[in-house]
Amino acid sequence: MNTHQVRHPTIEIVDRDMAAILREKTEAERLQIAWGMWSFARTILWNVLKSEHSDWPDEQIRREVARRLSHGYEALSMNMQEYLRNRHAFHAFPLDELAKHRGEWVAWSPDGRRLVATSHDPIALDDPVRAAGENPENCLVEGILDSDCVIG
Repeated sequence: MNTHQVRHPTIEIVDRDMAAILREKTEAERLQIAWGMWSFARTILWNVLKSEHSDWPDEQIRREVARRLSHGYEALSMNMQEYLRNRHAFHAFPLDELAKHRGEWVAWSPDGRRLVATSHDPIALDDPVRAAGENPENCLVEGILDSDCVIG
């Protein structure tokens, strides 16, 4: 009997105090922090997979860890460069329209040109994204802050 419970992801935003601390770090220190977090995630994922699939050889575990950490990139049907170019172009999406969604989560089309769905709960975006004719796995989700914030 499987006793694992489904856990919904928690999406966190850096608070002002943490942003201030990170601003004081050098680039090398920030990279070292990022590397430590990535290494920790890799180790945890390795141990979870080894526990759940004790029959898998280490090479299969290694491949699955790499696939998950790379977010299954090969499965995405979107072009990330096109998305970023369109999403961040000055004319891509009117800021006054985006401001209407402060405090919400938005799902962007795979090409980054249009807002597909919005919700106060990022987990609840899948159904409206599908209803809009898009695959939720190909839409990037972004939290729209409810106040102005600069993270340096």
